[in-house]
Amino acid sequence: MRIIFASLLTISILAGIGLIFWQQEWQFSRPTPVPANYSNVQSGDSISNELLSSLNLQENDQIFIHFYNFDCPCSRFNIKEFQNLVIQFESEVKFLAVLETIDKKKVKSINSEKNMI
Repeated sequence: MRIIFASLLTISILAGIGLIFWQQEWQFSRPTPVPANYSNVQSGDSISNELLSSLNLQENDQIFIHFYNFDCPCSRFNIKEFQNLVIQFESEVKFLAVLETIDKKKVKSINSEKNMI
C-alpha cells in the first residue's frame, strides 16, 4: 500500500511539474497580441521636434528608447542588461524608457527600485 501511495504521489508531483512547464512554454509560444492603437514604424522614421523638445532632447541627440511592460516577463528579465547599457553609454546616448502603464506607483517603483528613469 505504501509503494502504491508513494508511486501515485511521485507521478502526481511529476505531472504537476510537467503541467507548469507546459503552460509556461505554451504561454510564450503564442503570438503577442497587436495593440488596438498600433502604428507601424519604419526604420529611419523620425520623432517630431515637438516631442523631442518636450523631453528636453535636441534634434541631433542619439536616443535609445526602451519599451517596458510590467506584465511581460521578458521586460523584467532584461532590466539588468538595460541598466548595464545605461552605465556603459550614458555619456554618449540619451536613454528613454517608455513604460506601458499610467499607474504612478509603478512608475515611481521602477524609478527607485530599478534606477531606470
